[in-house]
Amino acid sequence: MALQRYKNVIDTFRYLDGMQEENKSRAKALKFASELNSAVVHLRLKDFVEARSACNSVLREDTQNVKALYRRAQAEFGLKNFLECIGDCRKVVEL
Repeated sequence: MALQRYKNVIDTFRYLDGMQEENKSRAKALKFASELNSAVVHLRLKDFVEARSACNSVLREDTQNVKALYRRAQAEFGLKNFLECIGDCRKVVEL
């Protein structure tokens, strides 16, 4: 249920081109929060591929988002991609 609500918010704010700048930044922040929250839900459901995808969506626009990097590291660990997990953990420590 929560996952569907996050998906609805993400879909609503997928295209921000027609918005005013002030609203655009708020919508972007809400979209990022929804993506990161959906990543947590996917991690708890042990759906690591979807969790990684949600984090990658945030990292495409904000490469230094600590939450996205940390949660992607958790997903990579769950997928047994240990080198990628370590790489993301190092980036988190550097930031």
